[in-house]
Amino acid sequence: MVLTAAIVSLSALACACTGGDTTVSKTPTNTITSPPSAAGAADRPKPPPSTKDDCAVNVKDPAVAAAIALLPPVPNSSEATWNPVPVAGNYSKCAPLSAVIVTAGTGTNHSGDSGTRAVFFHLGNVISHGVPDTYGYNAIDLSASTLDTVVLNFSNGIPGLESVVSFRWNGSGVEKVQAAAPR
Repeated sequence: MVLTAAIVSLSALACACTGGDTTVSKTPTNTITSPPSAAGAADRPKPPPSTKDDCAVNVKDPAVAAAIALLPPVPNSSEATWNPVPVAGNYSKCAPLSAVIVTAGTGTNHSGDSGTRAVFFHLGNVISHGVPDTYGYNAIDLSASTLDTVVLNFSNGIPGLESVVSFRWNGSGVEKVQAAAPR
């Protein structure tokens, strides 16, 4: 019986020394965790803003109105200005060439071809010098225009007398590339 008592005592002592029962295992570790942030997702890195919206066609962009405000007065008028709201356009900050069509701000068509004009932009900035004459064009053929080519139309309302002209960004400026016969 003494031997059995000794074995039981040694077993109890061995159990007392295992990792699950020691003082070391009961001592908390010194890990520091930060409390959950109240902002949550605001602390996470944000993805870069989408450029899809920046490159969308937007004739209401403030750069368009600013460019129109800088245009010289309407020809054949007594200092009339251009309407700040384009009637058509494919203005894009990302396109090598885009344009808007503006009308005389007086609300009436003037004699000749001065009642409308196209204003060209390169990568969102107005092209103020070196642009071929753009007076009289009153529509943009959006289906025929590309990122570097703008197709302008002139129609005076008489069927068969419409004309189509293409303008292209050539890497350093705007050039007239096609003058189509009336359709």
